[in-house]
Amino acid sequence: MGNLEALNLSHNELSGSLPSTFDDMLSLTVVDISYNQLEGPLPNNKAFTEAPVEALGNNKGLCGNATGLKACSSTIRKGEEHNVNVILITVPIFGTLFLVFIVVGILYTRRHHQTTREKQKMP
Repeated sequence: MGNLEALNLSHNELSGSLPSTFDDMLSLTVVDISYNQLEGPLPNNKAFTEAPVEALGNNKGLCGNATGLKACSSTIRKGEEHNVNVILITVPIFGTLFLVFIVVGILYTRRHHQTTREKQKMP
């Protein structure tokens, strides 16, 4: 579908959100997704952002940077949301591991110095 120029999915009772793969369809110039149950942000594609309001209308809750649509409250897409969640989980884990290694390193160094001093005191 790399060379697709026009896409008419109107009157199909489609539901859910539009996939972000539409962002990469640079050859797409005309879309009509009206009269479905679509919701969420429009893809970041010229065909969607410059589509007439009639080509986007009568859906459940589309939003985005297009004439006649309300702005999205959050422009994070599902894939990006997953990346944010991964970051929110991994950063604290790696931070905790880093602190544990620091504490273990300090304790090891102190114990090593203490053992060295005791050996030096022995005749």
